[in-house]
Amino acid sequence: MKHEHTRPDRDNYLTYLAENDNSNGQFDKMPTYLWEKTPAEFGGEFELLSVMTYASGVGGKVRNGIRYPVTIVKSTGKWHGEGKRISTMDALQVFYKYCRIKNTPPKPYGSCKTGDPTGITRLVYNDRICDGVQDWGPYF
Repeated sequence: MKHEHTRPDRDNYLTYLAENDNSNGQFDKMPTYLWEKTPAEFGGEFELLSVMTYASGVGGKVRNGIRYPVTIVKSTGKWHGEGKRISTMDALQVFYKYCRIKNTPPKPYGSCKTGDPTGITRLVYNDRICDGVQDWGPYF
């Protein structure tokens, strides 16, 4: 899996603030030909709170004791967090890459009823819907 904040289409979802970047290239976008495209039905859409997305302040410059964000959510202009545990979409991407060739179907999953701050409707395993642990969020 590649880091979400380096996706070729990252700028559709996040605003990259180069002036705040102190990460030595960790936020460089990957060229399209290097990005491993996963179909949307296997979690291939951008995921704000993937375990593979750095939070806004990671790698940000510090000025006068204040850390500045490297990325913010494009649609809201707000800082965002990062995934705290592997999400359904993360797991589906791993499944697509390593397990689908065995002709084994993935665990049953569905879609959330509303989109996240980037407009993407998240996929979630059916057994996670009522497990008391949030699959994604809060965003900041």
